[in-house]
Amino acid sequence: MNLQHVRAMARKEWRHLLRDVRSLGLLLLIPSLLLFLFGYAIRLDIRHAPIAIIQESRVGCADALAAHFAAAQAFRVVFRSSDRREAGDALQSGAIWAALIIPTDFACEPQRGSNTVQWLLDGVDANSRPPAAQLRPAVAASLRPRTGT
Repeated sequence: MNLQHVRAMARKEWRHLLRDVRSLGLLLLIPSLLLFLFGYAIRLDIRHAPIAIIQESRVGCADALAAHFAAAQAFRVVFRSSDRREAGDALQSGAIWAALIIPTDFACEPQRGSNTVQWLLDGVDANSRPPAAQLRPAVAASLRPRTGT
């Protein structure tokens, strides 16, 4: 195809587009509207997700871990307890989306015990509750060390 023909066709189409007010409006309005919606109106990050902290261990680093989750903007701690059954009841009633369980053998150093925690998620309705893939970045962000105050 000849480049001169392509250029002439493009020039003709631009003239038609600039003459047609509806097409010009759509050309400018739809990208602006989408930019506004995805930039300001639609938030895809999780903020203030209701969780429970079940703290069976009372060592200092377990308290620090619970404090990190309580201070994170992604989570709102609805209740704290030391009984796992309360977390199950709250998950079943829909009061919380997730429960962080810090077990009794939680230790600061892996040599002395386990440094794993259990994360229970409400998986009843995937449309109204965020899936685990969305909560994972929020958990990682809450565990990141803070810089500055």
